[in-house]
Amino acid sequence: MFETERIILRGAGEADFPLLLEMYNDPTIQRYMDIRPVAPYPPSFVENLKTMHEDAVLGVVLQHKASGAFMGEFRFTPTAAKDREVFVAICLKNEWQGTGYGTEVMKSMIRHAFVNLGMHRLSLNVFDGNNKAKVVYEKLGFVEECRVRKKNWVEGQWEDMVVMGMLESDWQKLPWKDQVRFE
Repeated sequence: MFETERIILRGAGEADFPLLLEMYNDPTIQRYMDIRPVAPYPPSFVENLKTMHEDAVLGVVLQHKASGAFMGEFRFTPTAAKDREVFVAICLKNEWQGTGYGTEVMKSMIRHAFVNLGMHRLSLNVFDGNNKAKVVYEKLGFVEECRVRKKNWVEGQWEDMVVMGMLESDWQKLPWKDQVRFE
């Protein structure tokens, strides 16, 4: 278990997977996370969620310290071990978005990746329509590395998928890198 100033990051238990399924069945969340059409995931999708957490280099559920409420999840998914790279995935329930919690988690996990896990590179994908997330990732120091044009058909239009990355050498230059509280 890890803690930031306001969040507990812990391994997922059986009771968390129905909460994850509920979160991922929210159409406003699904719209930004998947290239498949927005549609409810069946209860059997819980098994996919379990596999994603089991296969992750690090997979945690986010819990609000003060209230104990379920907030979302964070995962580092392996790419190629020899390259010391992980794929970053974060998802917060709507009520926790826009409150700085995502930034708090990301800063802590970025530091953990480079300092404790020995990663060289972090990667993530974000759809062009998810401007709030893109701004946060840029503020954290991720840079756009490529753009997959017209990747996602959503709400009657195409949007690009943006591939973003951060190298350890990029992170070393960030002003916030030594200001992260993480236990």
